[in-house]
Amino acid sequence: MAQLDPSVAAARLAVRQLFDAILADAAPAVPAPAPPGEVAGAHSKAAASGQAPAPDGPAAGPGLDAQPVGPTPEVTSEQSVAAEVIPGAWVPGEPPLVLVACSGGPDSLALAAVAAFEGPRAGQARKKTHTGVGSDGPSEPPEDVPGPAARADVEDEPRQATGLRVGAVVVDHGLLEGSDEQTVRAAVQCGGLGLDPVAMVQVDVDQASPDGLEAAARAARYSAMEQVAQQLGAVAVLLGHTLDDQAETVLMALTRGSGARALAGMAPARGLFRRPFLGITRAQTEAICAAEGLEPHHDPTNQPGGPYYSLRSEVRAKVMPRFEQVLGTGAKVALARTADRIRQDQDYLDTQALALFAQARGGSGIGHLSPAEQPLEGSPEATATPDLTPPQHLTGAADGPNGRVAPIDLDISLLARAHPALRSRALHLAVVAAGATAGAVSHKQIAALEALISRWHGQGAVSLPGGINVRRKCGKLEFRAGPQFGTQPANRQPTQEASLD
Repeated sequence: MAQLDPSVAAARLAVRQLFDAILADAAPAVPAPAPPGEVAGAHSKAAASGQAPAPDGPAAGPGLDAQPVGPTPEVTSEQSVAAEVIPGAWVPGEPPLVLVACSGGPDSLALAAVAAFEGPRAGQARKKTHTGVGSDGPSEPPEDVPGPAARADVEDEPRQATGLRVGAVVVDHGLLEGSDEQTVRAAVQCGGLGLDPVAMVQVDVDQASPDGLEAAARAARYSAMEQVAQQLGAVAVLLGHTLDDQAETVLMALTRGSGARALAGMAPARGLFRRPFLGITRAQTEAICAAEGLEPHHDPTNQPGGPYYSLRSEVRAKVMPRFEQVLGTGAKVALARTADRIRQDQDYLDTQALALFAQARGGSGIGHLSPAEQPLEGSPEATATPDLTPPQHLTGAADGPNGRVAPIDLDISLLARAHPALRSRALHLAVVAAGATAGAVSHKQIAALEALISRWHGQGAVSLPGGINVRRKCGKLEFRAGPQFGTQPANRQPTQEASLD
């Protein structure tokens, strides 16, 4: 028998460690799925359930010409997300559900295969096994190990936990011809790996977004994945971003003169989302697909001259190969390691900035963490990047017109006494809380807000993305929907390149 591929073993270990942590966190209380007819926070439309055809069967379009195979929630609302689920939602008493976000590309397809293998084994006590890594460290697999990663190749010790169910969500952005067919193909591949349920989601991307097409597609995709996760009661959504993606993100941030937030790259955990492959290279995900006999889809937008060819695609195809050729093959690993180191500092500063924002906003429920409240080193709380979306009671979102621009007042005297590193972060939080997209806020715009505090000479209001204007009045910074103030522009040209985070 063939020896287990080293890439498969490395990926299994990464996913296994994540799954064990997820299972430990989810064990006390697994959230129930939204009731039939509702998707919390969603504006979506779901079609009837059905099963995608076999790969050699007739192609099914986004309406899923398919046979119903089981009960699923029927979700009806008014706009944007059309979801079809194959075949059913989480049922209380079953193991917790995680979803793999799968496009059918090498990274996400490899993640789907490894997650399908590791899900049922999550949390169990392990001896050294033929997967290459046991609970007490790596071991050399014998040559008689059968593959593949998505199916059991060994008998482990008796299960000590309930394991995890693993499903998938496949998002169709509708931007490319034939994208509906690729969505069905990816869903079929996920089903063939044993993932259940598989949700196919079609989103409407705002192609006229001032933040750029890629940012708009990302926002629609993440929103859809969150809605599906809520609908199905999933405890996490896994993303297939790799070490290569992380290195590209950091390099691009460096060339733009970005701050620590961008240089910290993509977080391993943020909200519902998890990235177990940030230590796995793109070459390894391609090797996993080859070892599993999987045929990944290669996104034409990543090909030179392809539709919607982006700056990131250019960096991936031309800059990174030359970068490694000149600086050595370990260059991208060093970039990713730099992101890890910066993120630890960034996470702490962000947490303290959120406390400052709360205090300046008038809140009293968030403050500096006492030693007893600090998460233990190495714990999921310590290693996960905090979700710095300001709490609703701090944003005034309920008062915002149409939920878009929320009126916010910040105490200038408190901000003026704060360290500039915390003050700039608190201002960024305020702009996002008022309704701007985080990625649309530039350093120049934050500097203009800083000037209203520390270099005040009677200047007018500052105009920000999202129709937000900020002025200084009576010891407060007032964030309001414009243009009721006389404004000084602090706008930037929208970037066509979105952060992957």
